[in-house]
Amino acid sequence: MKSYTADTLFDGKNFMLEGSSIQVDNSGRIISFNQPENCQPIHCEGLLMPGMINAHCHLELSHLKNKFTQHTGLISFLKSVMSTRHEVEESHRIMAIVDAEQRMLERGIVAVGDICNGLSTAETKAKARMHYHSFVECVGLNEDRVPEIMQHAFTLQSTFQKTHAASLVLHAPYSVSKLLMESINKESSNSIHSIHNQESAEENRLFQEARGEFVPFIEGITGKPYSAKLRGSSSLQAYFPLLSNPQQHLLVHNTFCAEEDIDFLHAHKQNIFFCLCPNANMFIENRLPLVTLFLQKDCRIVIGTDSLASNYDLCLFSEIEVLRTNFPEVDLSVWLHAACLQGAKALNMENHLGSFELGKKPGVVQWINWNKKDKAKVAVLEKA
Repeated sequence: MKSYTADTLFDGKNFMLEGSSIQVDNSGRIISFNQPENCQPIHCEGLLMPGMINAHCHLELSHLKNKFTQHTGLISFLKSVMSTRHEVEESHRIMAIVDAEQRMLERGIVAVGDICNGLSTAETKAKARMHYHSFVECVGLNEDRVPEIMQHAFTLQSTFQKTHAASLVLHAPYSVSKLLMESINKESSNSIHSIHNQESAEENRLFQEARGEFVPFIEGITGKPYSAKLRGSSSLQAYFPLLSNPQQHLLVHNTFCAEEDIDFLHAHKQNIFFCLCPNANMFIENRLPLVTLFLQKDCRIVIGTDSLASNYDLCLFSEIEVLRTNFPEVDLSVWLHAACLQGAKALNMENHLGSFELGKKPGVVQWINWNKKDKAKVAVLEKA
């Protein structure tokens, strides 16, 4: 048994009372609180907290680090990814994935909600060095290809499910046909669904007006004139009613999600998490979501890193620092809660991760310089 105390302890949801301590067994499982039982607590400088959950990542794009220019906008970014993602050999992609996973582990991340379009990450995930939920992403605007897309997705899902949970999801409302959306909804009963939501103003414009920069982008992919199949006062209000089956929803980015969209979702009374990826938002669109509005509306917030194509590091402490800098009125506990217990709930991992609770093995992470503006100095004391 080991006992830990610190200047500040965060239990996954709230700051603990001064002088609190946690006790873990030899495997790192929480066995008691404030009861050293002749075991002298190890006093740690800074802040102690559970391991964090990266709710949205594209680990398979790790080889694209430092390849793209910032602030070009979403459509330009998508074109760059599409044209370069397959330029390197699979062995180089896997090397980048392994390195990216290691850096996440060193930065106190214990679980990842990971977007997958292929099996590049399968070997790494099978080693179970951290917890994963793989979101097998479906993309396609031609309805006659839906059976082929679905069969490919089922094959990927089956492979990932040999070692961890995996679900079929949609990439974004502008990149899928209505039939594909309906097909994924049919297969999503009792699962977690993830979708890139309102990452660009042009996304809303496409569904509101059936015009804008996405129209030539879509026509270039399909080779056909754009014909709107869904219309709404925003993209979210156009597509979301078609996703009635998932057990819960992870809406990612939300950079241009407005108050009326949040009210629309609340009216549906479904299990919804809003995932913030602030570094990626700044990298691509140079804009952050209306975060304080989400908090005022009691939205459940989680945090992700997106990919190394749109970020310089897969580090949730870096994401939290962006949020702290831009929203100084928000207490740090809000962001830590989002990165710990809320993230675990979003991935259905709250029974064993995300908080210091008896019987859990959430990992123990030391954020040494948490009250400074320096780059985070981190130590992982116990693995999850």
